[in-house]
Amino acid sequence: MKETSYDTDKDGDMNMREPVPLSVSVPMPSAAKEQAPQPERRRSRSPPVAPRNYAPTPPTPSSPHPSVSLPIKPSWSRRSTKQAETPTVESPSSATQSTFSSRPKTEPDDPVLKALTAEIAGAQKIRLAAAEEYKSMLLQKQRTTHELQLANLDLRAAQMRRMIAEDQLERAKAGELGVEYNGIPAALPTAII
Repeated sequence: MKETSYDTDKDGDMNMREPVPLSVSVPMPSAAKEQAPQPERRRSRSPPVAPRNYAPTPPTPSSPHPSVSLPIKPSWSRRSTKQAETPTVESPSSATQSTFSSRPKTEPDDPVLKALTAEIAGAQKIRLAAAEEYKSMLLQKQRTTHELQLANLDLRAAQMRRMIAEDQLERAKAGELGVEYNGIPAALPTAII
C-alpha cells in the first residue's frame, strides 16, 4: 500500500509528493544498489521552458542597405498636403512597352463567317426556347404525377369506407350490429398499398 504525503506553501497551497511505499522491500539488482539514492525533485508549477519557446535572433545585416529580395515597406504616416519635392520618373520598361489590347482582333468582314455566326445565334435561341419548354413540361408532368398519386390514395380510402359501410349495413339488417362491433369486416383485402 502506498502513502501520499502533502506539503503546504507559505500561501497554504498543498504540494503533492510522489507516493512513498510503506516498508515494502523489493529485491534490487546489484547495479542499482551501488548507485546512491537520488534526492526527490520538487516539481514546479510553471510549465517547462524549452529552447523552442525562444524567438530566434535575426541575422545581422552585412550592409546598412535594405535587402533586395523584399519590397520596400510603405510608410504608414499621414501624407502631407504639399506637393512632393521629388519629381516622379517613369521607369524605362513602361515607356518601351507598346499598348496591346486585351481583346482579340475581330475577323475581317467575310460574308460566309457572318452567315455562320447568324446561323449559330439562331440555333442558340432555338435551343434555349426548347430547354425552357422542356423544363415547363417536366414540371407539369411532376405536378400531374403527384396529383394522380393523391387521387389514388383517396380512391383506396373511399373503397375501404364503402366496404366497411356495406358490412355494417348487412350486420344491421341481420340484427348483429351492436355496441361490440369492432369495425373490421371479413371481406377486407389483405394487402393494401
